[in-house]
Parts: sequence; structure tokens; C-alpha cells
Amino acid sequence: MEEKHSSGMAGQIQGGKTLSITEKSAVLQEILTFSSLLDDDSNIDDFTFEYIVKHPKEFMIILDGYDEYSQQDYIAGNLEEHPIDARHKMPVAVLCSKLIKGKILKGAHVLITSRPDESDKLGGIRFKRLCEALQHPSCELTTLELEIHRSTDTGVTSLCKALQHPNFKLTTLKLKDDLITDAGVASLCKALQHPNCKLTTLKLKGDLITDTGVASLCETLPYPSSAKLLLERKPTFDESEIEGGFELEEVNKLKGSGLLYCGQPYRTGLITTTKHFSFTHLTVQEFLAAHWFVKENCIPVEKCSEMVFQFIAGILSSEGKEELMEKLLTSGQLSGSIREFLRAKCLSEYQDKEFAKTFIRNYPQAFSSLDGVVSFSSLSDIDCIALSFVLDIISELTKEKAVEAQHKCSDKFVPVEELRLVDSHLTMSGIQRVCNSLINEHSLVSELFIGGPVTDTGVASLCEALQHPSCKLTTLKLNRNKITDTGVASLREALQHLSCKLTKLKLNRNKITDTGVASLCEALQHPSCKLTTLILMGNEITDVGVASLCEALQHPSCELTTLNLMGNEITDAGVASLCEASQHPSCKLTALKLNRNKITDTGVASLCEALQHPSCKLTRL
Repeated sequence: MEEKHSSGMAGQIQGGKTLSITEKSAVLQEILTFSSLLDDDSNIDDFTFEYIVKHPKEFMIILDGYDEYSQQDYIAGNLEEHPIDARHKMPVAVLCSKLIKGKILKGAHVLITSRPDESDKLGGIRFKRLCEALQHPSCELTTLELEIHRSTDTGVTSLCKALQHPNFKLTTLKLKDDLITDAGVASLCKALQHPNCKLTTLKLKGDLITDTGVASLCETLPYPSSAKLLLERKPTFDESEIEGGFELEEVNKLKGSGLLYCGQPYRTGLITTTKHFSFTHLTVQEFLAAHWFVKENCIPVEKCSEMVFQFIAGILSSEGKEELMEKLLTSGQLSGSIREFLRAKCLSEYQDKEFAKTFIRNYPQAFSSLDGVVSFSSLSDIDCIALSFVLDIISELTKEKAVEAQHKCSDKFVPVEELRLVDSHLTMSGIQRVCNSLINEHSLVSELFIGGPVTDTGVASLCEALQHPSCKLTTLKLNRNKITDTGVASLREALQHLSCKLTKLKLNRNKITDTGVASLCEALQHPSCKLTTLILMGNEITDVGVASLCEALQHPSCELTTLNLMGNEITDAGVASLCEASQHPSCKLTALKLNRNKITDTGVASLCEALQHPSCKLTRL
């Protein structure tokens, strides 16, 4: 026997009998005789085998050890050239394949045991076969957990049919890291409402499920007054609390759907017991609470999580309750620096542009200051969806104000000219959303500050926007990021573009070296470059980089008037080069900062001498 296992798809070693899986063909009757469930004196005779062939639905066949079998690929492949007849002699692997795929003994319950990653090769059939097995009267399984099985909505459909079967005993179902979407959730919801469904716990983790799917789950239930428990910050509650706020039918449906978890009874006295309840996930409770607030036509007056407010806005978007939405946006719960961005999220969730324009007209300082500055902190890529929505609405209002003056826009409305994103964590996708708003032809944003871990890929997206004819940015501040010489190379290309309007560039505290400085210097000498201020404080620049800067400063096309090189690795030799450049007739520098470098008295003496030269224009050091 080529593969010898005490159990497995290859067969069994019992009483000295072995079955070769590679050298011999066999009929199914012979393979079944090798089952570990039969003793040495038992055989599947012709009469018994014929009964199995004619009544396959009465039998369950388990093929153990698929992951240990050398001919896995053969089983998973296309074996159509062999006859579809359980009585026909054929290779063992072919028989196994036809059993699994239902080509022979159609209707029999066939299970395979295997590690999940190996059984993936069998494709979608595994889920269907599993569901068939779970419906067998002999199956006593009550808990099923499938992790990283790549199950799709098709598999869920099979599972939902099984959930409604009277023989189905499953009470706990966990599907982790699968490919189930909202459509699969909708199927599950239908099954949950079937009288035969016995599920009390349902967990869907890591799936492709959106708020639509969550809504489908919650629509199978009434909207209980979970808001009260949420406001009281009670993630768990006992029977006395649930009896006062929930109807018995609500509790049963919540438990039946798996959204409400009920713990084991515990004693509270000599003869009294109680139980603790909790929602299986806080988001479920938040969603139900939001529905309750909308149903009651009110908003939270006490502090709630941000998710509750976003859910309320999303629910209101389908109900068109503008008055309640305005009340939500002007609530004290959405004010203050900590929740300054929540209002933008709710407005974006509501997705009504006309309402949004009316709101910003009536509340011009909801997102910006009186001098046209919008400032938010700690944003993520997802947050940029809401940010972009608000910026686009402001651009529309700017257009209306320009065209119709006071007819449509309040005198109080101030167009946004500066955008500040402090301590944010934006990758290329988030920055791209911001850039799409900046190139809106009606946007007046001329100054952009992004402080956070922006990388070279993010800089590349910004540079694309800088070259767009509609982009009006003149000041770009990218302090305390992770920009390297690669990102500076992208900036060089943008600065040389005819449409680029940048005059001020701040790249403080990044990872720029002399190579990056050389790239910038190439741009400074280009006729289309309009930079007048360059701040490179706190990078990794040495005298080599300074030499490149000095060459650029003496070029007739260089418009630089302010240069900040504080906190680098510059020595007296670099200072001497800068002093020589400052005396050149083409040099336009009026401000030079060299604090916190490696400069001694010798360097200071060079500066003093340069300041006395008639061609030197420096007025600030």
C-alpha cells in the first residue's frame, strides 16, 4: 500500500487486509467493506450493496483524511471520462471524486474531513454537501464554525435551506473571514424567521457586509428601546432591566437571531436566579438605538457614541426628515473639538446636497472659521469621504455666490481658502479624495497643510493635483511626514509644470537628503517654477545639498526669497557657499535661517562679511 494510514480516504488496514489506491481499480462495494465501522467479520455483500445503490438518501459516507491524500488534485479535477455507475470498476480516486460530486449514489450524505485550506480545492461543492449532512436525522451537530473557508453567498443559500429543515439542530453558527455579502445576509434573515430555525447565536466576522446587511438583520426584529441601556452605558443587563424595556417577543426574536446573547442563570439568593444579557456586538445595539431615536422623532440629549449619530443620519436619509436632521446637526453633542468632524460625517451620511447647501448657508461657521479656514484633526482615509463631500458642497456655494451674489447665499457665507489636516493618518486613497475636491473649478482653497505620516505615494497624488489647471494651491505644507527623496522627485516634476501655482513649500521634519535637495534645485531653475519660499527645516541636508542650492540661487530663473535650513547637518563650509551665492547679482534671497546646524564662529564671520556686500539682499537671519 503506497499510503498507509490507520484511517483515511485510502481505506483501512484491518485484519491484514489492505487496498492499493494507486495500483488497483476497485468497485465501490469493495471500498465500503474496508470501512473502520465494520469489524473483520463484516462485509458489504451484493444484496446490501444493491440496497445502498437504490436507497442512497438513507446513508452517510465519511471520507476521512482528504488533506493527507496524495491524489487531491486528481479528485478535484474533471473525471468525466469514467462511467457514472457505482457498480463499475474504476480507480479509487475516481470513485471518491464521483461520490463527493454526487455523480454516483446521488442523494447520499457524503462528508470529507480535511484542513480548510486543502478542502478549498474542491470548490463550492463542500458547503452544499455539508448542509446535506446537517439535515440527516442522525446528525446531532449543534455548533458549526467555519474559519477562512471562502464561503460565498451561494454557500449561504444552501445553508439557509438547511436552517429551515425540521431535522436541522444547529443553534450556533460562526462564519469567519468568508466572502459573504449583503445578499447572503438577506438570505440568512429569511431563514432566521422560519419556524424550524433553531439558531440562537450567529456571528459573521470579517465578511464583505455593509450597513445594508446589518439593516437586513435588524429588520427581522422589532426596534427595542436599547437606547436607554446604551445611554446608561450598560453593555450587559439582567432580567429585571430587560423586562422593563423589552417585550417578550422582542427578546425571543433578538435571541433567535443571535443578536442578543443570554448567559447562564446564576443565583442571586437562596431560591432566586437571574440571567445576564448582552448584544453580541456594540454596533448592533447602536444601530437599534438609532432606529429608536428616529422612531421617537428625537435625538440623544446625553452623550452617545459617534456611530449612533451616523446611523441616525443614514436612517433619516431614506425618510426625508429634514427638521430632525437639522436638529441632529446643531445638537450640542456634535460640538467641541473632540467631535468637530462628526457633523461632517453625518451630513455626508445624509447624502442630500440641497439640504447640505441650505445648512451651510444658515450655519456658515459649522465647518470653517470667519477667515475661511477649515481645520480637522486625526482623520483617516474613510473620513476623507465626508471631508470631500463637505468641500464639494462649499465649492458649489462659492459658485452660487459668485454668480448670483446675495440671491442664493447668505452674506455670512465665507468661501474656504485654507484647509488644515492635523495629525491625520492618510494614505494615497485618502489624499486622492482630498485632491479631487481641490481640483474642483469652483474651489478657492489656496493653502493646504497635512501633518501626519504622508508618504511618497501620497505626495505623488498631490503632485497630480498641483498640475491640474483648476487647482489654486499656492501654499503646501507637509510637515512631520515620511517624505523621502522619491517624493521630492515628484514635487520637482509638479513645480516645473506650467499650471502649478505653488509659491510656498514647507517640508519640515521629513527624510530628505542631499539627493532630494538636488531635485528641488533643478525645479528652482526652471522658468515655470514660481516658488519664493522653501522651508526644509529638520531634514538630513549636508554641505553637498547646500552646494546645489547655491547653484540654483544664482540662476536668473530662481525666484526664491526665503530659505529655511534650520536643524540640518550644515557646517562652516556650507555657510561659506551660501554667503558667496548671496552676493551674486541674480540671487533674490532676503531671509535665510540656519539655526541648529554645526556652524561655528568661522561661519558667522563669513555671514557678517557677506551682509556688507552691495549685492547682498538679506534682511533677516
